[in-house]
Amino acid sequence: MGSGKLAYVALMWIVVVVGTAPIAEAILCPQITSMFSPCLNYLKGVGPLPAGCCNSFRSIVSAGGTTVDRQTVCNCLKSIAASTSGVKPKLFTGLPGACKVKIPFDINPSARCV
Repeated sequence: MGSGKLAYVALMWIVVVVGTAPIAEAILCPQITSMFSPCLNYLKGVGPLPAGCCNSFRSIVSAGGTTVDRQTVCNCLKSIAASTSGVKPKLFTGLPGACKVKIPFDINPSARCV
């Protein structure tokens, strides 16, 4: 096979491999807000801590795999804490402990999401 054909085949292989590689999906705030909904009654103090809340919270935290994703998760949780009517701040900031989930940031309206 000539060097020109070999280069062409190599280039086509790269195009196929790169073109079919899965693209990582960034987590978005509306997804986080939706996933967080099982926690809202507990955070407002009107119900017990449901298992679904902790499961959702674990999923949200584990979705923060990259720095950008962690910042998104942090900022969205911060927004939920600040904007959701009736949320009790102590329950909100205590959620990681209540769910036994370690997170690399604080969840409160004044958290620094870095």
